[in-house]
Amino acid sequence: MIGMFLAAAIAAAPARMPTKAAVEIAEQERAFARTCREKGMRAAFSEYFAPDAIDFEPGPVPAAASLGKNPDGSAPFTLDWEPVVADASFAGDLGWDTGPYVVTDRSEAKKPPQYGWFFSVWRRQPGGRWKVAMDVGTRSPESSGPLRPAALSAFPSVAARPPSIRSSPEADRAALLARDRASFQTTTADLWLPDARLHRDGEEPVAGIARIAGDPRKSGAFRAAPTGGGVSRSGDLGYTYGSYALASGEKGYYARVWKMTESGDWKIAAQIERPLPPDKK
Repeated sequence: MIGMFLAAAIAAAPARMPTKAAVEIAEQERAFARTCREKGMRAAFSEYFAPDAIDFEPGPVPAAASLGKNPDGSAPFTLDWEPVVADASFAGDLGWDTGPYVVTDRSEAKKPPQYGWFFSVWRRQPGGRWKVAMDVGTRSPESSGPLRPAALSAFPSVAARPPSIRSSPEADRAALLARDRASFQTTTADLWLPDARLHRDGEEPVAGIARIAGDPRKSGAFRAAPTGGGVSRSGDLGYTYGSYALASGEKGYYARVWKMTESGDWKIAAQIERPLPPDKK
């Protein structure tokens, strides 16, 4: 029921219309899923992943090294997914989306479906096509409702005026990584946007600072060790990834999407956590 409640809340929440770039990302995501259904994971991921894309296994690794391990179209299961939330930078060069996925067994064993949420960062390529720059999924204990929602939602905007196109992407990237590295010193309320999302492997996603701040694991003791990331040309959207450690002793890997506020401060729009089993810390 938790998943059903979340899907209903997302559909009922007031949301601004997705930008043209966000709609393009969602359309490309649907084409990606369609190709996966028709041709298998190996062909689909090879076509829609950027050459320098990052995948999580469970930590961040170059996707190119693992694409050949993906099952081909003859695999006895089907992977399907659908975007329900999408966002993009003002420059239209970087964006992200997320939504539920389901793995359906087509073998004679007919094992129960497996559910989860995908999370992808997309970057526009030199030729103009969107491709996945980072992909990280989380498993869910149950279905989040129908795979095909009525409409795509946009992540709430945080800027009252459009940011300017910048010419210092490397400086912006270094500043964001520094912000990420120092984030364990910041209280939860100061770190997250009001409508931020938190995805943890094995749990249903939650949305909203009140629910995230109520998690005892988010007591301001999240020590991040970023290993990579990127920032849009407009300097209003970025992402980071790396390893983390909590005061409780939990360790794992994470990915974050950040948005620049009007006051010039980076805040988290979405965080994905892949905790390691206790015996692998």
